[in-house]
Amino acid sequence: MSQWKTRPRLTHVGIYCYRLDLMVPFYQRWFGMLISDHGIASSGAQVVYLTIDADEHHQIALISGRNTALSAFNQVSFRIDSLEQLVLLAREMHAADVTIIEQKDHGNAWSFYVADPEGNRLELYCPTPWHVSQPTWWSLDLLTDESAILFAKTQALIQETPGTRLRSEWSSEMLASLNARSVPMVNENKK
Repeated sequence: MSQWKTRPRLTHVGIYCYRLDLMVPFYQRWFGMLISDHGIASSGAQVVYLTIDADEHHQIALISGRNTALSAFNQVSFRIDSLEQLVLLAREMHAADVTIIEQKDHGNAWSFYVADPEGNRLELYCPTPWHVSQPTWWSLDLLTDESAILFAKTQALIQETPGTRLRSEWSSEMLASLNARSVPMVNENKK
């Protein structure tokens, strides 16, 4: 019987893009999304994070560099309720021979990535109590380290990282920004 007790919740997707200069304004205009963060990934790709939920750092990650060798799909992400449950799920998937592609401490979330049976990339993650500018990737080992050790490691790293703050502060700022925006609505009755 499974030890982990939480149901993963779908929260965000990553999309490779040909032109961020067209994609970002599209999601801002038609879906009322705000840029919650942006930066350069370790691959050199630009990443823009967008959200309309003050409790989610991002609901869409737009990543530059799409070409004919890359599909538009980067990943689908599922949120787990606690670090303890994330650790149990990672260990259970590993024991069932589900290959864990990588594990990352993003500062604002602990994550591990697997492939589904057709090779589609899935992220399973749990948010931390902190906001850290993204992209951030620190090493993580959910298979051997206990939750308390992982929490302490992240806490030490964020104390050394400029600009970090509590997630609750970041969420309040995002909520104020989202509430200040008016979202254009398409009039379906217009012919």
